[in-house]
Amino acid sequence: LFRTLFTQTVIVTLRPERFARLGAEVTVDRFRGGGPLAGIHAGLLAAREPYAFVTACDMPLLDADVIRFLLGRITREPGQRPDAIVPWWEGDVEPLHAVYAVRNLRTIERCLERNEHSIREFLRQVRVDYVAEEMLAKLEGAARSFTNINTPGELRRLRRNQPSASEQASGAHATGADLGFDLSGPAPRARTGG
Repeated sequence: LFRTLFTQTVIVTLRPERFARLGAEVTVDRFRGGGPLAGIHAGLLAAREPYAFVTACDMPLLDADVIRFLLGRITREPGQRPDAIVPWWEGDVEPLHAVYAVRNLRTIERCLERNEHSIREFLRQVRVDYVAEEMLAKLEGAARSFTNINTPGELRRLRRNQPSASEQASGAHATGADLGFDLSGPAPRARTGG
């Protein structure tokens, strides 16, 4: 999925050797113990585009149309561009299925230097375009895209309900092989400029 949407895929992990075979760039946290915020920081450091889509390894059914919708909210007006585009789903924010501007790096670093590891706290310090669940619900693949797998039982249920081979071939969603934090700048067709 990421190769069809983005010009770059970066996996942030503490064990880079495990992901070398995937053909993506692999990097490690610079702020060890900083949790997902440190992972976002490491990915943004590696990003070659002004914005990066961020997802966690426990969201294996990402939907291309949902991701495109989020990227489409990057405005062309430089003074009005959000620092982050974060969806709401099932009554809560989804900061690990979101878009972040690379210009957030210094703000993230300040948070991590103060041992503030909360993504939500970081988001309070920047301009966020929160995307209403009602808007996302209009997209056919939204519920699937926000599916979160946290237990072996959930993974077994997911495997029993795998999409057909033709759906997988269409590239409409990610497979369980997409591991780690994948932070990628939008492909040229989705880029809105510097």
